[in-house]
Amino acid sequence: MKDAMLLVYPSECYETGALAITEAYATGLPVVASNHGTMASVVRHGETGLHFRPGDADHLAEKVRWLYAHPAETMSMRREARSEFENRYSKQANYQALVIYEAAAARANRGD
Repeated sequence: MKDAMLLVYPSECYETGALAITEAYATGLPVVASNHGTMASVVRHGETGLHFRPGDADHLAEKVRWLYAHPAETMSMRREARSEFENRYSKQANYQALVIYEAAAARANRGD
C-alpha cells in the first residue's frame, strides 16, 4: 500500500469493520469505496476518498480516473486519510477511547 496511489474497495457486502480501509488510511491512501454500509460512513466522500454506486463498474472507473486527473485533490485526500487514521484508529486514539471504561470501572468499584 505504501507505493499505491489509492485503494479501490469495491465490496458490495455490508462490511462491519473494513480493516483494509483502516490500513489504507495508515499509509495515507485515499479510498474509492461503494456508497453503502460501513464504507459509506468510514470513507468521507471528497475528504478521505470517493464513493461510487454499488455494482456500477462505470461509476467506479469514473471515480478512479477523477483521482488520477486531479493530483492536488488526491494529495489533500492522502493527508486527510492519514489524519483520520491518527485521530480515530491509532494506538493513542484507541487508548483514549478505552480510558473512559477504566474510569467507569473505578467508579463502579467505589460504589458511585
